[in-house]
Amino acid sequence: MKPAICEKHGAQAFVMTSPILRDALVNESPIDRAILREIHITSDEKSSILIVDAEFLEKHTSFDKKTKIHLKDRSVAQKKMNDRLMIQKVYKDLVWVCPICLSQINQPPGDSVI
Repeated sequence: MKPAICEKHGAQAFVMTSPILRDALVNESPIDRAILREIHITSDEKSSILIVDAEFLEKHTSFDKKTKIHLKDRSVAQKKMNDRLMIQKVYKDLVWVCPICLSQINQPPGDSVI
């Protein structure tokens, strides 16, 4: 999370997402919920959930048909790389957005994506 200012919601701890979703938020374009995907990343210290689009997921992981995928970061103690290289590839192309804006993608008031 990265602190930043959203024009609509003020100071927020921005989260990462795919460029297509960020562009849709900036342009206030509708997003079909069917293209939304979750990437769950776990490591020894923490876990996180990323919301991306299906095209981004396919480009970086080849799991486009799944709506949720789980990636395990390297284990320093066990000296295993697990999904480390795939995670690095994903993070390289992510962009920062307001979490409130992201949660409101194509949703009626009161409903949430995340």
